[in-house]
Amino acid sequence: MSDTKSKIEMRKEGFLKTHDITSLKFQQESRAVKLRKEKRMEFVKKRRISDNLSSASMDFKVPKEAIREFLIGKYPELGDDRFPCIRKIDILVKEIKIAQSYEELSYALESLKVIYGKNMTMPNDYIFTEEFIDIFIVLLNSDFIRGKILILAILANAFASKGKIIDRFISKDIIKITKDIIKMHVDVGLTDNGLYVLGNIIGEGLAYRNKVIEEGAHNIILDLLVSEAFKPSQTAWKLCIWVLNNLCKRPVDKIFASKIINAMPLLLKIRPDDYETTSNLLYIGKSLASQSLENCILISKKNLFPLYLKYCIDPKREFSSPSLKFIGNIVYFSNDLTKILLDMGLLPRLISNLTNRSQETQKDVLSIFSNIFLSIKPIVLAVINDSCFNTYLKILNMGSESIRTSAFLGLCNAISLKDIEIIVSLLNFGFLEKILEFSNSSSIETLQKVLSSLRTIFKIASDVMNDNQYQDFLKKFTSIGGCDVLEKLQDHKNDDIHLEAKMIIEEFIGAETDEVSLNPVDTFNFS
Repeated sequence: MSDTKSKIEMRKEGFLKTHDITSLKFQQESRAVKLRKEKRMEFVKKRRISDNLSSASMDFKVPKEAIREFLIGKYPELGDDRFPCIRKIDILVKEIKIAQSYEELSYALESLKVIYGKNMTMPNDYIFTEEFIDIFIVLLNSDFIRGKILILAILANAFASKGKIIDRFISKDIIKITKDIIKMHVDVGLTDNGLYVLGNIIGEGLAYRNKVIEEGAHNIILDLLVSEAFKPSQTAWKLCIWVLNNLCKRPVDKIFASKIINAMPLLLKIRPDDYETTSNLLYIGKSLASQSLENCILISKKNLFPLYLKYCIDPKREFSSPSLKFIGNIVYFSNDLTKILLDMGLLPRLISNLTNRSQETQKDVLSIFSNIFLSIKPIVLAVINDSCFNTYLKILNMGSESIRTSAFLGLCNAISLKDIEIIVSLLNFGFLEKILEFSNSSSIETLQKVLSSLRTIFKIASDVMNDNQYQDFLKKFTSIGGCDVLEKLQDHKNDDIHLEAKMIIEEFIGAETDEVSLNPVDTFNFS
């Protein structure tokens, strides 16, 4: 009995109290962190300035000991870890309003940056009153460099968390002010933090991105990268590419697009170990290639294809994904450029991505193949006749249903070209049997492709074969269960599937399908 009681007591000790303040605070902070992470739909979309990063030049950096000594001497509560952070911010906001010197103002701003940066769940409407916003705007227009560096850092963090506050600053011309600060390039810290601010404004959405473009800030960012007059820091360099990536996610005008593409070879001096910036650069090319054929042609002239061919087989998804999507855009827009990619060794790279890679990568590759098979006869035959093609066919028998279906639908695109040589090649690879296997699919789209491919094959066969050859073809089709499949599809509940199966039987086989002789035919020869 005592043992049972002791176990119950032990379990009770592990229960949380109803009003456990520490636990509730931890839960609240955990939920806040989760919400912030969920809000960032892409890892490059927005950024906060870490207190560990250099956000100001060494000349303007304030020792934290000096800040602590000065402010705690004036406000002892700031040194109390149990004192609520929001109350600390109240004190710092008040200090900013009444500061009598740039030194006092610097201490308050530096502390506000640190405290606010670590407590992003605080209500912005509470902190950024109209009066406080006006103070920030006045300081940004002043010659107080140290203060401007800190204010831009605070705003970058504020804009990274909540969008409502951005509107209030935009109405005060924050985009133009920030653009001018970057353009003047007076201080490394100003430039870096200004880029953070613009990047987070753009990351808030299309309307905000368009406002940045309307102010001409996008040209300043590109000039910072390519102009010999500017010598951006390594941080600024990385930030410019990040901001350009956010800008290019939506269509940009032709002039700006051509400027970026012309500058891309200059951007290849990124350090090999700078994974994030390399990924951003790859995404820029991918976005521009998706916008027009002109962009694709210009990118090819800048000899950027080798870059994307290199990274399309990289095991890191942040490299392979934009590279494969870039290649997919090129294949979609141009047969000539597709041939160039194939001549540069695209096919073995695509095939290698079909085995032992993630399903997302496989989908990207199969999407490329789907467009290749919709191109022109020489390109399709070059792929089908390559020794690598057997690996593609193996995908029809392995992997998830969605992957196998995607591979099948890609080959149906090749059939849709209605070319005898392509069709004979695929049939001799056993594709007719695969078409019949996919007749068991529950997808209406897949069944439509099955029947469409069968109609094309029968139409070509009936047009080019003599009677004896056609009868041999029917024997082969019947022996592998083709007539049974069509009769089954005649009973399908979908009217379109039912009617198409019925019409194929009536047009190409005849009503008496059971009377077809079953002598086997090993290969197809349409002549």
